[in-house]
Amino acid sequence: MKKIKLFLALMFFIFTNLIGAGKWEKVYETGEQWGFSIKSIKCKDSENCIAIGNKNSYPIFLMSNNGGFTWYEAYSDKKWSYYDSLGKYWFYKPSQCAEVSYLPSGKIVAVGDTGTVWKSNDNGKTWDTFKIRSRTFPVFVADSYNISMHSDDFGAISCPFEVYITEDGWNSYKKATFNLPDSVNPNYIEDIHCFEEKKIKVLAYKTGRGYYIINSDNKGETWEAYKPIYPSAAKIFFLDEYNGYAVGGRYKVNTNTNKDLIYHTTDGGKTWETQLDTIEHYPDGLTRIHFYDYNHGVAIGNYHKMWRTTNGGKYWYKDSTLNYSISDEYIVEIVMLSPNEMLGALSGFGNIWRYTEETSAEEDGLTTNSDNISISPNPAWEYIVITGLSKWLQPLVPEDVRIYDVLGEVVQTGPHPFIPSQEGKIRIDVSSLPTGIYYVHLGYWVGKFVKIE
Repeated sequence: MKKIKLFLALMFFIFTNLIGAGKWEKVYETGEQWGFSIKSIKCKDSENCIAIGNKNSYPIFLMSNNGGFTWYEAYSDKKWSYYDSLGKYWFYKPSQCAEVSYLPSGKIVAVGDTGTVWKSNDNGKTWDTFKIRSRTFPVFVADSYNISMHSDDFGAISCPFEVYITEDGWNSYKKATFNLPDSVNPNYIEDIHCFEEKKIKVLAYKTGRGYYIINSDNKGETWEAYKPIYPSAAKIFFLDEYNGYAVGGRYKVNTNTNKDLIYHTTDGGKTWETQLDTIEHYPDGLTRIHFYDYNHGVAIGNYHKMWRTTNGGKYWYKDSTLNYSISDEYIVEIVMLSPNEMLGALSGFGNIWRYTEETSAEEDGLTTNSDNISISPNPAWEYIVITGLSKWLQPLVPEDVRIYDVLGEVVQTGPHPFIPSQEGKIRIDVSSLPTGIYYVHLGYWVGKFVKIE
């Protein structure tokens, strides 16, 4: 009974404490004392990125051509006011930016409040600005605007209550009409994603119904509402028209608990499977999610909350490499440059940080074979055997194997626990470990096992 209680307690605790193996470094510092916030980061490849934000209520665009290590200002606007010779007062306040899309061709499109659009066709060297909304009021906060560009020509922008679609790169555009019954006609638009040359998915909210996907297969001519994502969703991310993810959170009043939520769909948002549903110390749930490929993804929330996966969300582990001991700011926007590199924009001062994990070629190779890797026996007494390793990876070296406890501390590595692999297997002596739950890291693959005495 004692072992069972310990097992259950550790299972509850593990998801709040696993620490990653990489490190963060500050790559852009504004020197501002508040008043500067990065809203969106996008990269067209692993080297060329753009970060857009607002500095003292006016937009500023930063760009990097070396993977985020250095940044330069590509665009900015400022408010101004003056009295003319006749005593008339003139005043200009620029729109605040919200989200950006950076295409492989070098085309960049950003959107901000009042429906302002910034467009560049030459990697940010020159910019055009215009408005897509005929109404300027209500202004809405900039965070309520989203953009998704599938190609240089086809894309869409969502405002709080409206969706605009272009088929020629925003030389022209149309406002979508949701031809839906009142019961599913949305009150609010949360997010948007475009596919191919005609398909659009909108994350919508309806009072009394909750959050759900509205889908169009014909450039917004007709729409279909899918089942709600229960209980909430803040952002969506789709790898293709079928395979997508959503993040959110939930506060339960009766138990005074906060939850982080991650969902996965394989049918384009018609139905959703909950991949992560865990109690958290901090509120607000999860606010952003990004995937580098079909295996490697990251989800973030306020208060330094970060969850990562290396197998498409079959298992999410908590990464606490950036925490309050490093920075009081937490990540509000994130993008993956590779399975082991990320860029994060931090709250408050507009600083940008870069994450790097040092890995070997052998470790990188594990990512394509992770679905076949397993641990046995589990629970374990004296040893564990990890099977399903690709023979291409052999021979592994002791440093490739790291075992973490629930606090994220490395408790075993090096020659002692390691017996060289044979036929795609490795055997690790765990007899010296006390009873508890442990994680084995092999490159980006993470396996969990229970040790009992």
